[in-house]
Amino acid sequence: MRLLRLEGFHTLLSMISGMLGGLGTLAWSFALYMIFLYVAALIFREALGRTRDDKDLTHIYFSSVPRSLYTIFRCSFGDCNTDSGAPIFELVARQNYVGATLVYCSFIFTVVMGLFNVISAIFVESTLAATEKFRATRKKRKMQDEVVWANCLATLLKKLVYYNNGPTTSSESEAFVFDIKELASLEASPDVIQRWAKDLETLKALNDLDIDPADHDQLSDILDPDNSGTVSVTELMNSLQSLRGLTRRSD
Repeated sequence: MRLLRLEGFHTLLSMISGMLGGLGTLAWSFALYMIFLYVAALIFREALGRTRDDKDLTHIYFSSVPRSLYTIFRCSFGDCNTDSGAPIFELVARQNYVGATLVYCSFIFTVVMGLFNVISAIFVESTLAATEKFRATRKKRKMQDEVVWANCLATLLKKLVYYNNGPTTSSESEAFVFDIKELASLEASPDVIQRWAKDLETLKALNDLDIDPADHDQLSDILDPDNSGTVSVTELMNSLQSLRGLTRRSD
């Protein structure tokens, strides 16, 4: 189960979720199709299946309701030939079953051009809706993950202190510890925010927080809602919380 949580399996899980979400629609579509199929099978059973003329090469394909149902099912998917490979309804037309031929043409047109297209459209819509719901659930779970928020925020603050105060020695960087008083008094200028926003570690942390990449270039303005000219840690945290995920009316 942990393997399925890896990033590479997200597409596979989305596909499976979409297919499962469309099963209900697929079941009702099959039921509707079977109604059309059963009515057509009864008509052709009565019109073509009751004759016992040896010259009639088509009656065996409609000799009973189940046999007629199977034949019409085959025909609706394009396999409408006799055992010898001759088209069944070409033979029907040659035997002057004009009414049955017209019914067959109407049935095929209605099913192929109408029913199948409607079923396909509804199935695709339900599958996409299920996939979108799955993605929204995953994103919501990620948004509520306090560990992700804490780790990304720690990275962002570390890089902000680096760009605001200047580079430190390698030992100090590896053993980076937040000074609460220093953070509380930190005021980053727009120039610092712009350089901070272009850092690779910063960009990765912002992406992990689901912050729209289109907002990255405007962070110096977005993170300063009061237009004071500087960005405090409190403003940074509050603004990042608002930027996460999709835009809402309350933002």
